[in-house]
Amino acid sequence: MALALDFLRSTLSRWINKYAWLPVISIYVLLAWTCISFAESHYYKPDRLRIQAGKIISANTPEDSLIIAAPDIPGTDCRDPRLLFRSRRNGWSIYKRELTPELIDQLRMLGAEYLAIVTKHDNAGKMFGFEAKEFKLDKTTW
Repeated sequence: MALALDFLRSTLSRWINKYAWLPVISIYVLLAWTCISFAESHYYKPDRLRIQAGKIISANTPEDSLIIAAPDIPGTDCRDPRLLFRSRRNGWSIYKRELTPELIDQLRMLGAEYLAIVTKHDNAGKMFGFEAKEFKLDKTTW
């Protein structure tokens, strides 16, 4: 009986020493998977408004054109490059409230060809004397 118990103890001891890393790796994998799934569900949300506005801008402007982007979107800073990035265009991102005819003329001299104002309000382009084309965004983007 003692030989059987000693055999069992030595076998278990060898198995534990050989596979001791398995529970540790399993815990790390489980922890990583939990953290990633939590981050995806709580922190990542598609930016539907800028994606849709960017598609509209890129569909209605030539590929090499320079854009004046004036997002009038809550939570958007003028230094936020997401609207220009989503439209795959280069240009200037400026607060809508800081747009003046003089500034627009200066940017035209630097090569700006289009003014894109993303806002909830109607007739945003007419206040600057532009012929405005309005493109409606989906209700779900706001």
